[in-house]
Amino acid sequence: MAGSQSSANLINEGILAGQKIAKASIVTLISIGIVELVIGHISGSVVATADGTDSLSDAMISFIVLLGLRIAHKPADKTFHFGYHKVESFAALMAAIGMVVIGSVILYHSYDVLTHPHEI
Repeated sequence: MAGSQSSANLINEGILAGQKIAKASIVTLISIGIVELVIGHISGSVVATADGTDSLSDAMISFIVLLGLRIAHKPADKTFHFGYHKVESFAALMAAIGMVVIGSVILYHSYDVLTHPHEI
């Protein structure tokens, strides 16, 4: 019984630590993304604008992870008798799918610019 309680405490501590890290990641990535978008707009730099967009999309992925961690931390109830811990895995799956979609969009736009070049 004591080992089970200790294991549950470790899981809760891990989820809380993950939430702190995700929050810091979101704030940092949004800040960096906004600065890069502003600099890209002012200077006309396509690279800075693209990197700013990438930072904001990474912030969105971190937000999905944070939501998953918050839901996973909920205690068991009548609907989910063993708790919400599996939501963390589902959030990770959604984040992975989001990264694949974002990567696909970047790949498509890169291919489009490569095959139909225009003057910058």
